[in-house]
Amino acid sequence: MLDRCDVVAANRAVTEQYARVDVQWSLVVQDIIDKGFTVYRISKLLGVAECTVRNWREGGEPKFGLGAALLKLHGDKVRNGSTLTVEAGEKTG
Repeated sequence: MLDRCDVVAANRAVTEQYARVDVQWSLVVQDIIDKGFTVYRISKLLGVAECTVRNWREGGEPKFGLGAALLKLHGDKVRNGSTLTVEAGEKTG
């Protein structure tokens, strides 16, 4: 069983590993949009405001947890070839 020090060290190692990765967030968001997602849908899936997603698309950087969720969405939907259909009554754009 891990003690608290082991957990802290593991978290630090993961954080340092990901801190060295330079992600082009605008391209990640644009890839998701190009696959059929709307800014509105991305914002709802991640629990953020639409302006936050637009900010990322324009070069802003998400916080660590949201960045991880955005990369997961990108991997699940874009790299794996899934598409999203817009539900009735859903905003587009």
